[in-house]
Amino acid sequence: MKTHTIEYDNMPLATVEIDESKAAESIKEMVEFWMNWETNVEEHDGDYTRSWLKNLAMFILRNQRPPKDDEGWVPMDGSYGIAIKSWDAWEPDEDLISIE
Repeated sequence: MKTHTIEYDNMPLATVEIDESKAAESIKEMVEFWMNWETNVEEHDGDYTRSWLKNLAMFILRNQRPPKDDEGWVPMDGSYGIAIKSWDAWEPDEDLISIE
């Protein structure tokens, strides 16, 4: 299990735990669900997890909540190897997102 911290404007936006072996296929499917996914993956040097984490950050920023029963997203309750442990609402600016 790996913990990722998504930051927005150098402040924590979300903390996500990912079981890479369990979540890999779901992450790939979610990334490839959206238009221009090839560009997204290319911008993250072929890393689907980083691409997906950026998509997650933008979803939270735009919707002021994490995905739940939304098209293109699996449950984030750990059942697919992904668990959102914490999140916060911010006004979106994609250039201010970083992933640790």
